Amino acid sequence: MKNYIECKDIVKIYLNGPVSTTALRGINAKFESGNIYIIFGPSGSGKSTLLNIIGGLLNPTSGVIKFNIEENEFEINRDTQDLFEYRKSHVSYIFQEPIFLSFLNVEENIRFIINSKKNNEKEKIKEVLEMTNLLHKTKSYPYQLSGGEKQRLSIAMALSLNNKIWLCDEPTGTLDSENKKQIINLLKKIKEEDPSKIMIIVTHDPIFQSIASQMLIIKDGLISLVIDKENIDTFSEDILLYKVLNQKLDDTIKKERILKRLEEIKRELEK
Repeated sequence: MKNYIECKDIVKIYLNGPVSTTALRGINAKFESGNIYIIFGPSGSGKSTLLNIIGGLLNPTSGVIKFNIEENEFEINRDTQDLFEYRKSHVSYIFQEPIFLSFLNVEENIRFIINSKKNNEKEKIKEVLEMTNLLHKTKSYPYQLSGGEKQRLSIAMALSLNNKIWLCDEPTGTLDSENKKQIINLLKKIKEEDPSKIMIIVTHDPIFQSIASQMLIIKDGLISLVIDKENIDTFSEDILLYKVLNQKLDDTIKKERILKRLEEIKRELEK
């Protein structure tokens, strides 16, 4: 049986005194193992809020998230209490800005998060460092790593935990093109080598479309569009055409405004 996450009517309202902001308005979605789900949406659309609820960092205002992970069924709702145990046992988070202990080196950061006395600990650390191409940085400290290396260390730490739910919040947001490609290829490889994982990525970057099993477009707290893998290329072409046409329209408007202003200046000078 596949691992899965099912969101049912998820609503999230933030309260700030008398002011309330509705971030999610009733999200329904299902995420299954062996797939990479890409969540797109403008800033403020609710995509990070949804990720944080799935990850147990927030409780929903209403609605339920059902999980089946390794045939262990459980739920998150507004009354769920023991989210720490859920996060520790099932969730790996990859943030845009990786979080480390600055006074520990690469190997020590991984050992700290494993928190294990098992005999195979050294072999496990070596394995994840090899997979993330960081073996040569074993004794380096976080401040000695590049942006791409820091993100790969974050992924190595997640691999060492071997949790089944992977939640990535803008994992390449601060990286250059080459490092983006490395991270994307690494995430794809992880999913292919362990199809029991559920991988959900929140991003603004269209480069992730290349590895998506499904894309979910969120707007104003609702899923406005779901695009399956076979339709992603067509969708991308449509968006590209839309952008090109929009650019041409913007250029035409700017040109008309400039010409109009030049005519006004000419008339002023002729007076």
